[in-house]
Amino acid sequence: MKNVLFFALTLFVTIASAQNEITYPYNPDSDGDQYVSVSDVLSTISSFGSEFNPAEIQIDGVGLGEFILELQNQWPSGANLFGANLSYADLSGVNFSNADLTDADLTGSNLFGADISGAILVDANLGGANLWNANLTNADLRYADLSYADLTGANLTGANLWNANLTGVTWTGVYIVGCYGCDCIDADGDNYCD
Repeated sequence: MKNVLFFALTLFVTIASAQNEITYPYNPDSDGDQYVSVSDVLSTISSFGSEFNPAEIQIDGVGLGEFILELQNQWPSGANLFGANLSYADLSGVNFSNADLTDADLTGSNLFGADISGAILVDANLGGANLWNANLTNADLRYADLSYADLTGANLTGANLWNANLTGVTWTGVYIVGCYGCDCIDADGDNYCD
């Protein structure tokens, strides 16, 4: 998890400093001449004794919190994450659509509500992962390890689970139209696992 956060923060700083205009809530260089001089100090003294409420850091006019959420939700889509180690990471709601996660380690990861549609997860390890309400439409999960994963409410429309390890998988309410290799029971024929 620390590696994922460090990588995301490094990516954020690189992207933000290379391409975006960053506005800080307080800048002691009030005249913008790249030096903190007497005129800057005099400007600061004029506000002495008044209340100080710092504003949020802005990146191209967008607050830092919103910018990070956008980065978190959009960056991985279509990404090449071949062999990535994302074990035990909190990836809830992340957009991994069309990403290449071949041989990735997602052991015990929280992928609640994640969009993994069209992703390639061949030989990926999803053992014990939380995939509640995840969108796995057309995902390629051949040879993946899904042992003891929780797929409650997931969408597996058109997913390929050929030769996947499905030992102990929780199938409650999984939508399985066109799913190849889904071995859950659909007793009432409504395309949902019972």
